[in-house]
Amino acid sequence: MQEYIPEELKERVFVLEVRSNPEKTSAEIKSRLESIGRQLAEDCKNGTLELWNHNLFKHNIEEIKRMGDTVRAILFSS
Repeated sequence: MQEYIPEELKERVFVLEVRSNPEKTSAEIKSRLESIGRQLAEDCKNGTLELWNHNLFKHNIEEIKRMGDTVRAILFSS
């Protein structure tokens, strides 16, 4: 995916994905997709990697770390 991102944007674009299709993800984690999304967002907000460490998501950890405080401050400022 990174090869499709223009060089001048690469440090500002973050790509996150799941290793399977949504239905399999929901079945494996035993939760609705909306709940999974909320938990992933909470992990980002809190700087934790609880659900991100699941086999279906753990390939995203370096990207999550790269996002770090910059994205957290924009998305979760309240």
